[in-house]
Amino acid sequence: MNCPNCGNAIQNGAAFCPICNAPLVQGYSQQSYGYQQPGMQAPGYANNGYPQQYAQSAYPTAYQQPRSYGDNQRDPLISTISELPREFLRSFRSPTDVLVSLVEKNDTISAAIVGGVVLLLTFFAGMAVSNGMVKMLAEFFAQVSGISLSGVAGSTAQGVNLITERVSASIGGIAVLCQLLCMLIPAVVFFVYLNLLCKNPFSWSVLLGLITVSSFPTAAAAVLCMLASFLSPWIALVVVVLSTAFSYMQLGHMLSYITGFSEEQMFVPKSVCILVALLLSLIVVFAVGGGLLGGVINHVLRMFSTGSLI
Repeated sequence: MNCPNCGNAIQNGAAFCPICNAPLVQGYSQQSYGYQQPGMQAPGYANNGYPQQYAQSAYPTAYQQPRSYGDNQRDPLISTISELPREFLRSFRSPTDVLVSLVEKNDTISAAIVGGVVLLLTFFAGMAVSNGMVKMLAEFFAQVSGISLSGVAGSTAQGVNLITERVSASIGGIAVLCQLLCMLIPAVVFFVYLNLLCKNPFSWSVLLGLITVSSFPTAAAAVLCMLASFLSPWIALVVVVLSTAFSYMQLGHMLSYITGFSEEQMFVPKSVCILVALLLSLIVVFAVGGGLLGGVINHVLRMFSTGSLI
């Protein structure tokens, strides 16, 4: 059966919806709605529905009724931004609680904010990693051709810095494009499974919630990549792999929660969804990002060979 509040598919006999926590009441009595027969009047109340002692007016004649001020309500954007740090920390402990909170509030703002922050951090992380990548290419080119940047520029470090200044923005942009694809593809794959195979109704809040929660580890990974790039680009690569694995684990856990099945029952469906999402992400990223990055690498190698660093 489906939840009467959000339409999510739930198991028969469930007391609460796993998504919106709405109670699943089987029947309703007249008493629960305070229903009375027409013409009947509750004792102690006047015809207008107020207690008899307040039937005329609850305010002195010399005063006006208080005004309600809608301007005092908190702005949704400010409220969402202020709650994101807490949701970020909570997503590492209980991603399902964060997902439920986003769906209950019908939150469509958090996904845009988190996605924008992640892409911005990814851009700076890509620029930071580009220095180490150019240095690796310089060492490789020196071993293959025997030409060192120290003979072209004042020193190898100066040559690396000159090339990095020219290509870092391009590498950052490529990283942003690849990160955007890696954010969308897994969430879409899991969401398609929920809609096509589990027959869950389409819900933008669920889709955006999956994207938001699974993107939180990526934001932390981008910051760590910027720090790791000062040591080695390989450490940054390890950070990216670990954050991707953690994001997939979060998606699998949320999938089990939404469907209402145990982790053991969902092991095979989760594994298939993870493999499909990972395969699609790798294919698309290598096709798009690999082609663009290959052009940047060729440009860097031509700069090495021609010595056009000025």
